[in-house]
This record gives sequence, structure tokens and C-alpha cells, in this order.
Amino acid sequence: GCDFVIVTKSDKGEDESTEDDVWPNLAGIVKGIIRENNDEPILSSNYGAININDGAHVVFDSVGKNSALASLECLRPRGTAVFFGNASGSPPDINPLLLSKLGSLTITRPKLHDFIQTREEVLQRSDAVFQMLKRRELRLHIQEKLLFSREDVIRGTNMLQGRKMVGKVLFDIRKGLQLHQKLENASESIRSSRKAPLQDKLSLIRSEIAPRTLDEAYNVQELVKNDIL
Repeated sequence: GCDFVIVTKSDKGEDESTEDDVWPNLAGIVKGIIRENNDEPILSSNYGAININDGAHVVFDSVGKNSALASLECLRPRGTAVFFGNASGSPPDINPLLLSKLGSLTITRPKLHDFIQTREEVLQRSDAVFQMLKRRELRLHIQEKLLFSREDVIRGTNMLQGRKMVGKVLFDIRKGLQLHQKLENASESIRSSRKAPLQDKLSLIRSEIAPRTLDEAYNVQELVKNDIL
């Protein structure tokens, strides 16, 4: 366990031309928060200017390029930085001598596949996550549920690229495939009715597969056009 967790985020808004102003000051902010919430006195080192217990034990960095060096500066001696994302680009190459200068730090860049190499590891780690959910040690914030459809995948991607996500965005694959199959059936009915008498055309499109919205109608139209061409 740990005493507390500090969460940081960029100050950059939607305007990508603006510069982040949080990262240059991050180390001072983090160390200040730790001092305010810790009764342990700050201990000076006998071998340099870096205090023994001033800073975070571990930093988890998902931003990458813009925040990597700031994350290292937040650590206390012998601290660990875990880089696991590249939201602003890949972290820069870090000289091992810099790690020594900042207090014999450790860095790692794990990827999931190395920790679930066998089925046993997959079951073990997934079970651990679900047990934490059952014990309410983890809480999921689901921002939005979308269909697994072309339109919703585009929408979800735009949300991610536009930095509009503040939680999980889930895609309902089953309902998405059901909708796609329904539109395929509607398209097939329309194609089969092309040679039918006019009075029979609408009757060939069953009500359960008829488009319900304008978007669905446009999708069916696109399917018919693609099949004909």
C-alpha cells in the first residue's frame, strides 16, 4: 500500500498551439504536496544536495515526451519511474548518468504482453483485477457506451484524438454486429425487390429490418450502392 496518490494532468486545453505550463514546475508541486501531507521530517544526505526522503517513491507516466524528465525530477533517491504511454510522443532517450545525478533512479517501460505470456498468467492477473473490483478497491468510470459500428468507431476515435475522454469508452460489439446484420438484410431485401412489381416492393422489406433512423437509411443506401457497383 501507499499513503496517498498524486494525480497530475496537462494544463493544455483544446488549443494545441499553447504550451503546457505544468511540467516545468511539476517537481516542486509534487514535493510540496508530499511535505504537507507527511509528518516525516526531510532528511539531508551526507553525500550531496539531494534530500534522502524528498519526493515520490514511484511515478507512473503515460504522457511520455513532454513529461518524462519532469517525472524523474519528482522522485526521491532510489525512486522508480514507470513509463507506460506516449500521449505526447515517445519519451526522450535518457542518459544513465542523469539517473545517477538525480539519486540512483530506476526507470522501466513495461508492456502488457510480457506479463501475460501464458494462459495461467492471463487468468491470474485478470482474476486479480476482478477481485479488486468486487472489493471496490477499483472503481471504473464509464464515460460512454457506443455501438461497434463505423460511425461510432469514428466518434470514439475523434473523442480520443480531441482529448475529450475522462473515462472508459466501451464499444458494444454484439449490438454493433446485430445492427450491421440488420442493415445487410435490409440491403438484400431492397436488391431482391428491384424486379418486383411496384405494389410488392415495400412488402418485401420486413418491418424488423427496416431502417429506424435517417443514419440507418443512409447506411443501407451505401450498402446497396456498394453491392450493385
